[in-house]
Amino acid sequence: MPNDVIKVSTEQMQAAVGRYTSEKAKLMEAVAICVKASTLLAQSWAGPSFAVCCAKMANTYKNLFQCEQKIDDAINELKQVIGIMENTESKNTSVAASLEAGDSPFA
Repeated sequence: MPNDVIKVSTEQMQAAVGRYTSEKAKLMEAVAICVKASTLLAQSWAGPSFAVCCAKMANTYKNLFQCEQKIDDAINELKQVIGIMENTESKNTSVAASLEAGDSPFA
């Protein structure tokens, strides 16, 4: 049964926060490039097909910003768990240090 316990350190979780943050930045850079391209396109394209394209792009942006929010949520939740784990570990260390161990009967 003990082999079924999931072991994750706060350092591993902090590394995940760093990776999520980095990937989110890459995503938002890509979104900014798309927005800039859309703006340039809007200056030179008119007509019904452009309206259809704009609607599709708006939906895509909506999905990308929802993705960004989900990444932010995951980062915040990981940070909360890290804080809980660190506080609990600190309390456990303090309690363990205050335990008195008595003398060995074998001494």
